[in-house]
Amino acid sequence: MPGGRISSLPVDTVSYSNLVGFIFIFNLIVGTGALTLPGVFSKAGWCLSLVVIILLAIISYITVTFVIESMAGANAIKNWQSLQVLRHRRSSNEDEDNERFFNAAASETTPLTIQNMEFHYYQLTHKFELGEMATIFFNDFGRILFYLCFIIYLYGDLSIYSAVVAKSLRDVICEHEHSNTSDITNWMQYLGNFEGNETNERACWQDHTISRLIMYRIILIGFTLIFGPLAVLSIQKTKYLQILTALFRCLAFALMICIALKMLVMDGARGRPVAINFYGIPSLFGACVYSFMCHHSLPSLLEPLRNKSVVAKILSYDYIVICTFYIVLAMTGIFAFKHVEDLYTLNFLPYQVFLSAAKV
Repeated sequence: MPGGRISSLPVDTVSYSNLVGFIFIFNLIVGTGALTLPGVFSKAGWCLSLVVIILLAIISYITVTFVIESMAGANAIKNWQSLQVLRHRRSSNEDEDNERFFNAAASETTPLTIQNMEFHYYQLTHKFELGEMATIFFNDFGRILFYLCFIIYLYGDLSIYSAVVAKSLRDVICEHEHSNTSDITNWMQYLGNFEGNETNERACWQDHTISRLIMYRIILIGFTLIFGPLAVLSIQKTKYLQILTALFRCLAFALMICIALKMLVMDGARGRPVAINFYGIPSLFGACVYSFMCHHSLPSLLEPLRNKSVVAKILSYDYIVICTFYIVLAMTGIFAFKHVEDLYTLNFLPYQVFLSAAKV
């Protein structure tokens, strides 16, 4: 780290290994943003999208190192202040050698960049959240601006998750009853209605009057009631839950990639995306930034890491794997499907599979 060194001194809190840290950070970065990448890739063009996502991955990694450096700086300030308190509590009858060592470690004229001392200021032993670091490093205007940006981001994050969950469950529930239909004429008529402008007003099931919009709202309310209270609870020791989540997440992405590859091998490329479309940059930029967002939760993940000297290496491995994952997912999707939905999982619903087969 510039200006200091991050040590890997043992701490009293619960710690985990480098592999578990890799999985935690992977789960933190990979989320619903990845499911929007194929859609924005098809709009912005495969060549332009490839350049933008690699560039933003590099920028995101650089800004992550800024967060780590800020954490180390906050720890240095805390350690410095602790030494100042101890300095004034020292008794005057200590021997000269100990006094000389302490003065060398705690003197106000000693720079914070000293590397050869037994005590290192720059550590990650104390967890400093972004709000705490904003209080340390920013003035009043900076703190207000930080919390304003953070509130806007969290509101957008919440709206994305709630909409994605509700829409996905709505489409799975509503379309399930139609998956057993064997009459091709009814299927094609149904698919034509589905692609119309009154999708939300159609009945969720053929024999019921509940519309798709009402079902979406019911699921959204249920999602809020079930997971909303979790926001005020303290959930800890999620090691095995994180590992299980990572396995299911990797399995889901691997299945989507394999299905798309199978379609490409069996039927050829149905999608004909352009190479460059500058009009798609705004949505591409937003989706890529959101797909690599992890900065706000890094302090909670890095503080318990057992060997903090390899933090930058673990993060670099995560970014390389995740960026490769994103590119393969998006590239196979835009060439395998003639039309890519805004939420990529919707391309794998039963009616989409039937539609793809019917158009061959």
